Amino acid sequence: GKGGGGSGAAEAELSESEIFRVRLDKAQAVAAGGHTPYAYSFAPTHSSAAFAEAFDSLSPGAEDASAEVALCGRVMTKRSFGKLAFFTVQDGEGTFQLYLDKKRLGAAFRPFLDA
Repeated sequence: GKGGGGSGAAEAELSESEIFRVRLDKAQAVAAGGHTPYAYSFAPTHSSAAFAEAFDSLSPGAEDASAEVALCGRVMTKRSFGKLAFFTVQDGEGTFQLYLDKKRLGAAFRPFLDA
């Protein structure tokens, strides 16, 4: 085979119509879950750089439970470890990491892994 044989290699071998079918299936699954697969708009409250600056005073592992933030970007890596998942997301100003805990998210955890 070619390269490392990972899922990226398999995706590269899909035809254009197969890629479209996979994407359509994912969108339909999102809709079946009660969400809009292609939101009309999204208004982030911070860029990655502004977020890092705003919460720079927090010590590692600490959180501000009263903070409400909305960030957006492209998912660059996704790592799942059973009940935990880490996503690295990149926007126009840098990167940030999402830490997802199944215990905290409950039923909302699984759709992140299927996306």
